[in-house]
Amino acid sequence: MQPRTINAEGTKAYGWKAHGILVVNAADPRLTWPERELVKQLGEKLYGRARQEVGHG
Repeated sequence: MQPRTINAEGTKAYGWKAHGILVVNAADPRLTWPERELVKQLGEKLYGRARQEVGHG
């Protein structure tokens, strides 16, 4: 058996349209800087700080 691949964007769109659930990557390049900051602030308010990426340098 092979695992099924899912259409992540389609699943997210369905979640929003059918249930009002929004799944957003705070680094989504389709968002402007202020929009990304708003997503980050909302995420931190609701769920706390995200893990920080380890810098290479």
